[in-house]
Amino acid sequence: MSTSGIPDDDPRPSSNDTSITDRLPPEILSDIFICYVASHLSQTESPLKLGAICQRWRQIAWTRPDLWATLMFQTSRPGRSVRCIDLAIEWIRRSARLPLSITLEISGFNYVPNPERDRAILDFTHLLDVINAHGDRWHSLNLNLPGVLLSNLNGWAATGSSTFHTLVLRSCDEHPVTFTNIFNITPRVVEFDRIPLRSLGFNWKYITQLKGHFPSTDEIFEVLRKAPALRHCTFRLSEGREWPQGAAPELVHPSIRSLELVSWRSVYPQERFFRHVTLPALDTFILTDIENKFTFPLGDCQRFLSRSTTGIKTLKVVRCGLSPERLYGICSVVPSLENLVIEREMGEQDPPLDPFYAALGTGSPSPLDGYASPPISGPILPLLREFHWLGTGGFPWHLLSGLLASVVERQIISRPMKCIKIHCRRQSRAKPIPFIEPDVLERLSEYKKETNFDFTVELQKGVRDLWAMSEKKAEQRDKGGELRSFLVL
Repeated sequence: MSTSGIPDDDPRPSSNDTSITDRLPPEILSDIFICYVASHLSQTESPLKLGAICQRWRQIAWTRPDLWATLMFQTSRPGRSVRCIDLAIEWIRRSARLPLSITLEISGFNYVPNPERDRAILDFTHLLDVINAHGDRWHSLNLNLPGVLLSNLNGWAATGSSTFHTLVLRSCDEHPVTFTNIFNITPRVVEFDRIPLRSLGFNWKYITQLKGHFPSTDEIFEVLRKAPALRHCTFRLSEGREWPQGAAPELVHPSIRSLELVSWRSVYPQERFFRHVTLPALDTFILTDIENKFTFPLGDCQRFLSRSTTGIKTLKVVRCGLSPERLYGICSVVPSLENLVIEREMGEQDPPLDPFYAALGTGSPSPLDGYASPPISGPILPLLREFHWLGTGGFPWHLLSGLLASVVERQIISRPMKCIKIHCRRQSRAKPIPFIEPDVLERLSEYKKETNFDFTVELQKGVRDLWAMSEKKAEQRDKGGELRSFLVL
């Protein structure tokens, strides 16, 4: 018997020679492991690190299938990944029968035939065969592979599994991609890039979210017909010019609520889409990387948005060179708008949007270069609740109060603004900090009870509160003025 009252042969560890983790019950320790792995998803080897600590940890980790249900395999040296491939296969087997989330990304692939490349193709094909064999357990599948490997995806074991949620397919080269047996795949969320639409023969019936890269509007029209449950979609057009096609069908999709058009850089596909597609349930409209600032078909876009019977609630304009007149024209037909987001990377050719912000405050638009804005009895965007702006340089602070209220026929009409968020990026350290003028701070202070102002700027040391910096600068300037007055006296 020891002096502590515990028999010398008692198997319980002494508190003097064990750590707290050694004294934790296996159930609690395994739950901690789950939290650790969930917070280190980008580290493929995180469950392996747990098993390398000690024999007890390894036994616990090896018996928890949920630690192995997420596999992220990313390599830039495919010719030297044999050991990692064997480990990935063992990883999948340790997941038992749990739903699988798999990410497989390969870069640095050698396209010149050689023995190392041929061996890599065989090894990764074997890995894909194992992944295919567990198709009935897919929950998320993200493949970014050369076309010669991507074509090995096969859904023979998927059997229309209801657990399958997300499918991401990207080809990292120009090799033709053809799938032989994926009609059993029934994903809910789909993203694809450099994959011909004709190769995507899976079941489109249940897809609710889609992000794809398309060579023409005809393929987009085909998707709208194939996916009746679609709710949120992002359509990116290829950079090649789309030449006029035959007559387009009139398409009405009753379910789509969110639409993003990316890199639609010529007039013809824009006109074709806006004229022939009706989305009555649309409430979020996003334009990204639209460069034809002066030829954007405003009239067609206005009529397209007006056909939304539920009313547009959110408008995002991201890295677009739209002129202020065209932006005003878009806003003039969406009186239901509650959220406006503008992200700008100002280039030398991008027109400033100051006239647009000024028009928000006065209700009087500038001429629309041949387009007539519909008659408006009051201010545009009367229901605006949130405004977010992110861009290089500074915001025209003196026009900001026009977002809060408009002066129409000598009457001040306030908007129900709850949040204004402005984030300024500096192109270089030599650029001045875009401080807010003291008189603007004074005017905005009158609205602080109703509106949250979140103004920030990127500096070398991180993101700083621009309102607080501007107030401090104003105080320092006032103190400097008092000192100068004293010296003069």
